[in-house]
Amino acid sequence: MNKQKITSLSLAATAVLLLAVALWGWFFWTPLGTLVRGPGFEGVILNPIKILHDPDRLKNTWTPGRDQIVDTESRLKNWITNNSSRVTETINSDLGRYRRRYAGILKDGKRMIAVEMYHPKFISRHTWLRHPFWSAGGGDWAWYITYNLENQTFTNFFTNAPM
Repeated sequence: MNKQKITSLSLAATAVLLLAVALWGWFFWTPLGTLVRGPGFEGVILNPIKILHDPDRLKNTWTPGRDQIVDTESRLKNWITNNSSRVTETINSDLGRYRRRYAGILKDGKRMIAVEMYHPKFISRHTWLRHPFWSAGGGDWAWYITYNLENQTFTNFFTNAPM
């Protein structure tokens, strides 16, 4: 092989490698949605296209806005206070520390916001913000609740393992 062919192959291999690194960086470092912050919370509004690859499942999603998340969060604090027998001390005392993921779902034509909560001791900021994952365990360090926008109620509260 002559020197010119080797140089061309080296340039092509370098270009492929740079493209692979760029795609890897996009996948692993791009958030799964829009970062949202408010009084006492930080979360990400999930982009359904980044986490659901099935068009049939996408039909039952919508994307909440920042104002809807702020409203949900303000009502959640009251719900926690009024349901202290159902929540643990960790949830009650560390509520502001939990990392949130918000997803808009449609149930019987009603818009709901699914809220996933992860304690910072349970999951890294990088993973929480950038990777789809499901946990099997975690107790009160990983919990879930759904907010119905129409009737302003919370349902489906559960932790990710017995407490």
